[in-house]
Order: sequence, then C-alpha cells, then structure tokens
Amino acid sequence: MKRGAFIALTVVTCVIGLVDGGCAGRRAAPDPDPKGPSSTQIGALQEQARRWLAAGHHARARESFEQANRLAESLDDRPSLVDITHELGNLALEDGRLSQALTLHRKGLHLAEQTGDGRRILLSVASLAAAEQQAGHTETAADLYKRGMGLARERQDRGTLAALLNNAGLLDQRTGDVEAARQAYREASAINKELGHREAEASNHANLAMLAEGLHDYDEAAREFALALDLDKAVENAHGIAADLANMGRIAVRRGYTELGLDYMDRAYRSYAAQGDRARALEALSNAVEAARQSGRMDDARRFEAESASLKALPALR
Repeated sequence: MKRGAFIALTVVTCVIGLVDGGCAGRRAAPDPDPKGPSSTQIGALQEQARRWLAAGHHARARESFEQANRLAESLDDRPSLVDITHELGNLALEDGRLSQALTLHRKGLHLAEQTGDGRRILLSVASLAAAEQQAGHTETAADLYKRGMGLARERQDRGTLAALLNNAGLLDQRTGDVEAARQAYREASAINKELGHREAEASNHANLAMLAEGLHDYDEAAREFALALDLDKAVENAHGIAADLANMGRIAVRRGYTELGLDYMDRAYRSYAAQGDRARALEALSNAVEAARQSGRMDDARRFEAESASLKALPALR
C-alpha cells in the first residue's frame, strides 16, 4: 500500500505524512525563535521528544512534550505553547486518539489567534484542517483549507500552500470531484518542484497516480508512480521507495506485465525487510503470491511463499 500522501502540518514544521496509503516524510527542524533562556530549555525538551518519536517511543515522546508544555506554561511562553500543543495533537493523531487530537489542535488554533502571530495562525489552521479531515468532518475541513489557502497566499507561504493544496485534493477526491483533485495535486506538485521539496513532490505524484488508478488509467498511474519513485530515491526516502515499488508492481500486473510486476513486488519486499518493517514486507510477499498464482506462475508463487515462511520464522527484524 502506498504510504499516505497526506501532508500534516504543525506550527513548527511541515511533516509529510499519510492517510489511506500516501507519502510519509521526515520532520524538519523548527525555525529559530529566540525568546531567551526559557526557549533553550523548552526547545531541548521538544527535540528530545522528537528523537523519542523518531525511534518509535511514543509514550516517552509524549512525556517530554508534556514536560515542555508545563515549562512553557510556567514561563507564560505563549508561542511555545502553540507549537507544543500541535505537536501533542499530531502525536495523538498518530496514536489513534482522534478526539484528543481534535481538542489539542483546536486549542492550538485558539492560542495562536491570541498571540496574533500570522505564521502560527496559518499553520494552526492547516493542522486543525488535517485533523478534521482525518476525523471525517468534510465540511469543516474544507472551510479550514479554504481559510488556510487564503492566508498562505496572503503571506506568500508557498510551501504551506502546496501542503494545503495536496490535502484539499484528497478531500476533493473523496467527495468525487476528480478534476478539482487533479488540479490541486498538479498545482502542489509545481510549487514543490519550484521550491525543491522533492519528498513532498513525490507525495503529489503518488496521489496523481492513485487518482489515475481509480479511473482505471493504469498507464498514467505507472508514469506518476515512476516519477514518485525517482523523487523518493533522490532524497533517499526508504519507506517511500518501498511503497512506490509495491504500487508499481500492482500496476504492472494490472497492465499485463506480470514478470515486471513480480520483480517490483520482490524489490518492495526486500526494501521493507531491510528497514525492519515486517508487516509491510509480508504484505508485499502476499501480494506477490496472489499475482503469481493468478498469472499461472506457480514456481514464482512457491518462491514467494518460501520467502514469506522464512520471514515469519525470524524472531525479529533489525
């Protein structure tokens, strides 16, 4: 399944993430915002939380964010409170605590509006829109995206505008407005290409590919996934590369190129396995077995089944 081509935004960074199988990206460092000694302590706690998060230790990450939040409260550091509130909201969203995530992102927007900080207001709107979208609150999310895109254009913040366009495109796609979705993805892709944001551009191409796949235009889907793969390789986005390979394998089989499709699926499996992602490695093998059987390639099916059995027998992937 393609990594989520969803762009989740916080007030301190633009994080490429994914829903329904799109593109996930890495967190950028927050912009420096010197506020004296207190910001150094708060910033150190935030960085520690991000390191825990990157290592997969969500409980420890939450503890560090909450410690940073308490310190910011004690120092009446309103800008930091906005940032931390959204980081906690993103973490809640990742952990499936949707109600809490919505509460936090709504609080973050309220705090940002109190500060009058235009940049934080914009990114707070974007963060809340993403959360409302994932909660299935279509009309609320659409209104927030409209507001956010207006603010982004006013501030000439093209990076945030591209992220908002991408997510608004997903919303349009889900509500059946295919042409609006296509236009949003293409505008986002053009902006990201201009800015050199290749991982975000890869996400846009992945979404265009999925849009084409949904319309059974498999040739166009193959072209867009190939563009996404090239971009993900350029930035060494390993998870994105594996997802692109898996999707290219599925599309190749649908186009009738079974041997090519199985090769892509094999490569996707090996990429996921090398990353220690056992679940997705096994999923890639399962898809390969099914495709091989459907095409009558029983030798390939048995080979992939053997690989799957070996993978399942391992105590753990490192």
